[in-house]
Amino acid sequence: MDFYLIRTAKVKKLLNNFTKAKLQLFFFVSPHRVLKILEFLNEIYGSDQEIFIGRELTKLYETIYKERLQDLLIKFKDEKNNLKGEFVIIIEGRNEEEKSSCNLEIENALRVMLKELSLNQSVRLISNIYKIKKNEIYNLALGIKNNDK
Repeated sequence: MDFYLIRTAKVKKLLNNFTKAKLQLFFFVSPHRVLKILEFLNEIYGSDQEIFIGRELTKLYETIYKERLQDLLIKFKDEKNNLKGEFVIIIEGRNEEEKSSCNLEIENALRVMLKELSLNQSVRLISNIYKIKKNEIYNLALGIKNNDK
């Protein structure tokens, strides 16, 4: 996938759609876009997501990274003037167990918040903490409130 001439909002929307898939994602990224793509991925997947980045694969100065997204962002920001070559980014697909445990964690956190705060405050906070769209959290919160009655 190449993000050439795609606007920021479109890239974010595209990446959000792919996070729901269980597929591995492969990106070919130019050096001047690699930091921006890593920042998008950090927003969507979170800083603990482990990813693979290969630079100049099959060439003399080949470099391979397999680290948490947060660590790679720090490393690449420190070297931003020295980012050269072709980059390949690979993100492992999420499995259903990870999704369901994450959903359970979000649901439990939302239940606690709803006991102490209003629906809107709870939705806004959970959305910010877990980096999930407010409307998804809102629907989940409505379901929790209806089931608790």
